[in-house]
Amino acid sequence: MVPLLSGVTIAVHRWDAMRAFYAATLGLEWEEVELAPGVRILRACCGNAVIQLCLASVAGVSATDFRHQLRFTVPDLAAALAAGEAQGGRLQGEPVEQDGQRFAALRDPDDNTLELVEER
Repeated sequence: MVPLLSGVTIAVHRWDAMRAFYAATLGLEWEEVELAPGVRILRACCGNAVIQLCLASVAGVSATDFRHQLRFTVPDLAAALAAGEAQGGRLQGEPVEQDGQRFAALRDPDDNTLELVEER
């Protein structure tokens, strides 16, 4: 059996900016969950996986750059890029088309790279 990714937790420094960025760019609807008194995360369903945002200080993560690179398939690349840029994301180069797909890289508010793909 091939393992399936069921979720990912992103350690974040800019809680509100990251919440708004991923909600706008990917259409995620966040649920705030308290794991313990004073320890909260944000959780959203993304296809068959769950994405969680956790403060880096709570997760014990001190890295400040390239803690992950995620790839998401989006229905409209231009709309996702515009929404992400409106929430503080920065486009990395120009979108590229190859083999019936359009690709673009975007930096989120914590400066991680995010790859977006549109099937053509």
